[in-house]
Amino acid sequence: SSARWMAASAACPCGSRGRHLTTATGANVRFRTERDGLDSTRCGRHSAVYPPKMVAFSEITFRRARADDAAAIRAILHETFETTWLPQLTAAARQSFQAEDRPTTYVSARGLQFWVAEQNGEVVGFVDWEGDFVNALHVRPGHARNGIGGRLMDEAEAQMANAGFAAARLETDTFNTRSQAFYAARGYREADRYPDTEWNSGLTTILLVKAFA
Repeated sequence: SSARWMAASAACPCGSRGRHLTTATGANVRFRTERDGLDSTRCGRHSAVYPPKMVAFSEITFRRARADDAAAIRAILHETFETTWLPQLTAAARQSFQAEDRPTTYVSARGLQFWVAEQNGEVVGFVDWEGDFVNALHVRPGHARNGIGGRLMDEAEAQMANAGFAAARLETDTFNTRSQAFYAARGYREADRYPDTEWNSGLTTILLVKAFA
């Protein structure tokens, strides 16, 4: 991704002139949302959003999913299944996932409700929520840690709050420590834990809740 590189002279509000802006985790990316029409540049190491600098960027658009996004969304679901879930599941659970073709069923049922992140004409992530509950957040592994998941969550949480909900809820599993850290940094706190019956692989689900101020 072109978001992995930045001009070495780029300046960040933290005072570091490009030292961390040249890495995949610290790349500046210009974000534009269909909902508010805003442009901003975000330092990948810092949460602040600040006016764009004279640097190279890769623009990412956030918008409602379209019917022609379905194949790309299914591909994302298969990729994240293989990188995140597959190593944790029993052989029977893996076979069931393939036989049932869950990504196709899920996208057919809810795909047009998703918000997607699009970069250079490619859908690289999506978020799905109903009411105050986040059903799914997925980013293509090759585009992870560039702030895309955080911006998708910004969109979901903003729309939940605007709809009058007092909090956002979602689930993750105990083995997924990276996911837990991501949500903890966003203000989510554990509210409950219980057996994960979706996969029948002896996993434990954590319910996380974030109250809106």
